[in-house]
Amino acid sequence: MMETLEVFPLGGTGFSSQDALTGPMMSNPGSLAVLQDSFSGIHAASGGFSGLPSGLPELGQLSTLGAVTGHNQNESLASGPAIGSNSNPEKILGTLSATDEASIKASSNQDPLTGAAKESSLAGVIQVNFQPSIYTDGKTVPVPRGYTPDFGLGYDDDQGYGWVRQDSLSSATHLPLNISSNARDRNRLGIDQRLDTLLHMQYPTRVKNPTAVKVPAAWEYALPSGNYNVTVSVGDSYTDSQHTINVEGVNAISRFQSSALQEYKQATAQVKVTDGRLTIDAIKGNNTKINYVEIQAISDSKTFTVPVAEDESVYASYTDPNDNFLTRSSVRGGLFTGVDGGISPSPARFYLKFNLPDFEPATQVTSAKLTGFYNDDYDPTDDSTHGIYFVASDTWSESTITWDNQPGQAYGLPEASFNAAKATVGSFIDWDITKIVNKEYQGDGVLSLLFHANAEGLVADNRNWEYFAEKEFDSAKAFRLQLTTEPVS
Repeated sequence: MMETLEVFPLGGTGFSSQDALTGPMMSNPGSLAVLQDSFSGIHAASGGFSGLPSGLPELGQLSTLGAVTGHNQNESLASGPAIGSNSNPEKILGTLSATDEASIKASSNQDPLTGAAKESSLAGVIQVNFQPSIYTDGKTVPVPRGYTPDFGLGYDDDQGYGWVRQDSLSSATHLPLNISSNARDRNRLGIDQRLDTLLHMQYPTRVKNPTAVKVPAAWEYALPSGNYNVTVSVGDSYTDSQHTINVEGVNAISRFQSSALQEYKQATAQVKVTDGRLTIDAIKGNNTKINYVEIQAISDSKTFTVPVAEDESVYASYTDPNDNFLTRSSVRGGLFTGVDGGISPSPARFYLKFNLPDFEPATQVTSAKLTGFYNDDYDPTDDSTHGIYFVASDTWSESTITWDNQPGQAYGLPEASFNAAKATVGSFIDWDITKIVNKEYQGDGVLSLLFHANAEGLVADNRNWEYFAEKEFDSAKAFRLQLTTEPVS
């Protein structure tokens, strides 16, 4: 029965890479850097985890996720089984038939825990575990929680990931390669399932195994162009490998050799994808065995907060339609919109002005959020809907604007709306105005907006004023714009 597995970050310090590569390394002009070189080591005698930062649980304390079986002795170049292994023959996945491949491709597009279709999203981390699909007795190999299993199938456009021949990477077409027979589950007690499973990327040609695929393989995952952090784990209980991993040409792990103290190694590389696929290869390695990979997009977005430059109310009262309200910011917040309950319609409006910042060339605004503080509701029993409108003229000033000289809105439809009946007094309210901000960037870079009630006549459902904080009332609660930008791809 599959038990719950708590997944936590692996890594630490205290060990350095072994046997640094000699000769020219693969290069990529767009690559950035190897960010982290961490390790994990299973101490065979104790079953514990060596070299972890304090506070993390030991992998030896975790429950196993499968029956205890041993290693396939035919694949090892060592003189005998690793310490702590079981002498029983290991259950491994045989070569998949075309029917098996179709079935597995369909199932691999589902969440391994819920069976629901997986969502393709770069908002979180893409986590892939390399493992067999089934044992020879027909039982399913457990999948670590939160991971997508990769069974070694050839790259498939519909699936969006898979294996290709390493020797085809230099050509325009990368040839799919099925290495499912190279998948292993060591099934050792107390070992994290992510580490206990693996795929041979470079199965040794001198080892006698008629089902093994001995053509070196590389793994690819379809991704949009951009920067990514890629964490890869390699290793095994056998010490017959010089594990090497290159991610988009960036060397992340160089000829790591497992030992009794350190069986596994993880590293994180920051890379740039430019061709629609992330590529991981083991060039310059020897019998590299990959355990799992984690991929996370690095956002190129930037966020800017733009404070309101000018803000003022205008009021159509028959006593002061030409009065400027700059000195009246202390009244309930200062900015008000709606219609009072008097005999004559006396609508109020308020205006906002923002000076949009300049950005670097080839930059686009992907999000523009207007935020204001809803300070007071004159009559909570009588709430109405108000619109936020684009104002074409920016010549108005908060010190001189009145009802009589106000510029008015540019056109009839609002950019956003405010429903007082659904808002909470004493809270910040957000509106999405990305469209009009991008339009204004094609203009003079100064954005003016107008708030007013949808119905400004003396009607039953609109006899109330709604108040927002003016910058002179409280600068911390004043209107602002939050702009998110990204480079144009």
